[in-house]
Amino acid sequence: MADSTPVLILQDPLMLQFSSTVCSFLAVAITLLTLSLVAFMVYVHDGKILIQGPKNIRLLLFLICVSVYFGAASMDSQESTFSTRITRSTFFALSLVLNMSYNWLRTIDIIHNYSSVTVVRGFHALLYITYIVCFFPPCIQALPLKFKDALLYHNVTTAVSATLVLILESFFAFSCAKQLSEKTLQIRELKGEDSKAALYYPIVAKYGIWTSGASFVALGLYILYVYLNATAHHADNLQFMGTILILTELVLGVVPFSLVAMKVKLVLVSKGKIVGLSKC
Repeated sequence: MADSTPVLILQDPLMLQFSSTVCSFLAVAITLLTLSLVAFMVYVHDGKILIQGPKNIRLLLFLICVSVYFGAASMDSQESTFSTRITRSTFFALSLVLNMSYNWLRTIDIIHNYSSVTVVRGFHALLYITYIVCFFPPCIQALPLKFKDALLYHNVTTAVSATLVLILESFFAFSCAKQLSEKTLQIRELKGEDSKAALYYPIVAKYGIWTSGASFVALGLYILYVYLNATAHHADNLQFMGTILILTELVLGVVPFSLVAMKVKLVLVSKGKIVGLSKC
């Protein structure tokens, strides 16, 4: 996830090779995951390719962008060029934006249950601000700046965008946790066995927590990496920094699998294949 790869990391061929291998594996795995999701949707809709609606389109685009990101990250680890850095940084930003957009659409009904209109509007505005800030790092990559200046500006904008994303992910996770804590018999008694709250909300809440938690950990690790990247002046922390970066990629890879698992379970519930509440 490091868009401006520091010189110290470039001098560690073992870490570079390991990082490239991990990213290649994740790129292939998420590509297969995307194809599996499309095949599943075709199967449940009797052979028709039915990928429509804002949620489904965002999820599919997110999976594609994450796959391209990991592919670019793998190539960038092997031989970092202007093209690989721009591609990596741009698709990382796209992945963040699509992930947050999808999470917002998927959890907005739950959010309305536990937040006032003012709070919802405030976080909705923060969401759009975060969309814009997420594209600052790739824009900086494209500017003809000196390496030290580019690295400084990149680190600052990355830290700001990651912090905004963490705030939003915390809000999503809080709303989902509130939903899970109240998904007992009272929901079924008050709203009925077949109500949306009883069938779908617990599934969205459960996997929403997994997704937000993974994003939170990955971005937290990345902020630590950016800090070490900006403050390191020697090679003492080389392997430690490389390990943090690889862990970041692995944790980030959990997000698409969690979102697809949620999608599959929601579809199965809607088709009557499983019972939503009892399985969550």
